[in-house]
Amino acid sequence: MELHQKLRFLRYANDYSSAYVAYKLNITKKEYEQLESGEKTLSIRQAKQIGALYAMNAEDLAGMHLELDQDVAWQGLMTKDTELSDEGISPVIEQLKDELNSIKGLLQILVDKLVEEDK
Repeated sequence: MELHQKLRFLRYANDYSSAYVAYKLNITKKEYEQLESGEKTLSIRQAKQIGALYAMNAEDLAGMHLELDQDVAWQGLMTKDTELSDEGISPVIEQLKDELNSIKGLLQILVDKLVEEDK
């Protein structure tokens, strides 16, 4: 897996928006998207910041080998056509999921405002 693919995988696995990661790197969302697409190369400073964000050092990030299980079903990695089966999920977990989604939405609004203020 290429480094730019790892960036996207780690962002999805941690349920971060590209705007949030860009804010943490002190770059624009467009610049971060170029890092994820492989159009731009990650600087050493950015690699250190990404490592801190995902609690790994830059060397581990560069050499990290991710084995992807075919049964991985993280919502962020699934296509729009894929449906999650909610059978067997307790109502308490469903309520927690709804609360987390609400918090995530509020945090995204805050991040967007912070990014706009930085411009």
